[in-house]
Amino acid sequence: MSKVVCVTGASGAIGSWLVRLLLERGYTVHATIQDLKDEKETTHLEAMEGAKSRLHFFEMDLLDSDSIAAAIKGCAGVFHLACPNIIGQVKDPEKEILEPAIKGTVNVLKAAKEAGVERVVATSSISSIMPSPNWPADKIKGEDCWTDLEYCREKGLYYPIAKTLAEKAGWDFAKETGFDVVMINPGTALGPLIPPRINSSMAVLVKVLKGDKETYEDFFMGTAHFKDIALAHILAYEKKNAAGRHLCVEAIRHYGDLVAKVAELYPEYNVATLPKDTQPGLLRAKDPSKKLIDLGLEFTPIDQIIKDAVESLKSLGDKETYEDFFMGTAHFKDIALAHILAYEKKNAAGRHLCVEAIRHYGDLVAKVAELYPEYNVATLPKDTQPGLLRAKDPSKKLIDLGLEFTPIDEIIKDAVESLKSLGYV
Repeated sequence: MSKVVCVTGASGAIGSWLVRLLLERGYTVHATIQDLKDEKETTHLEAMEGAKSRLHFFEMDLLDSDSIAAAIKGCAGVFHLACPNIIGQVKDPEKEILEPAIKGTVNVLKAAKEAGVERVVATSSISSIMPSPNWPADKIKGEDCWTDLEYCREKGLYYPIAKTLAEKAGWDFAKETGFDVVMINPGTALGPLIPPRINSSMAVLVKVLKGDKETYEDFFMGTAHFKDIALAHILAYEKKNAAGRHLCVEAIRHYGDLVAKVAELYPEYNVATLPKDTQPGLLRAKDPSKKLIDLGLEFTPIDQIIKDAVESLKSLGDKETYEDFFMGTAHFKDIALAHILAYEKKNAAGRHLCVEAIRHYGDLVAKVAELYPEYNVATLPKDTQPGLLRAKDPSKKLIDLGLEFTPIDEIIKDAVESLKSLGYV
């Protein structure tokens, strides 16, 4: 097969791993992203070995056929990963999820066929396999199982609807045209993050570490390492005998199993205790992804997946600077008392700035790191608010009314200890 391929959604968590592995294998990659000017989409990919000579960026819109055709031109294979990934409620499901997922898939397949592409490997999901509440209780769910769309519509579960309809649209296109399409159906993707942005599945793990008790009844079937999912796509492209759907999880597990394993491996975190069976009717299975195993994929064990994911989160920290949103802090009690003084003091008038000092966000973060060295607090630039002059007592009007501000050290300690008592850190 030709060594020139296209990866849609290349800047995402799985897409970035796929680009890395393809470059390592000598491929030239056409990487599609949403915004060529966004360094958070490009910088981490440009840093990969081989990127300088064999990685080419294309700005692509799933609903713009011309942009798709430009990216695919000259490629022998296409890996279609780009898709909105929203699990929660949305305002406009048709526009935000359904249209880009379904029409986008068909648009990519049409463009690929017209460009003479040999095979398209598309990323579907376990969300096109479940929820499937009417599946036989004694039968393990696999590639022959499909999501119950009516159940999803009743519950407003638009992500599974989108993934299921997108996959079915892909299969319809393949059947009508004879085009070579292969699908990968990954579970919850975890592991070391390459992009600077956290993806939805890693965000779920963050919530687990903070004691979240959500069970994801309709969204969980098992996990897979980012690298394994990426390699599954490559094997499905390179192996001529690959065909149809490919479930991609290291095991079929309940979400409660994952959370219990996180608690076992990281007892220092306040991980919630969930019921053992969090996915009603889901039968557990040790090696359910037999089709991928037969193609040569060796799945990373669950313990290693979790360790790689948690350590990645710890190394990243939160490096947001809130450039346009920070000017200083104040204690809850001080803000409340400021309101009372402004009511009781007849001479109070106009606006009243209420911060213990004017500081940059980097000052706050540095102080948290100083007070709590046991936490992996990110190191930020000193000046995170361009043009903001620091000031020691900027809230003079409130001070003149009698307010004594709580010092920054005490504000942070009160806040962190409160979060610890609630189980958030």
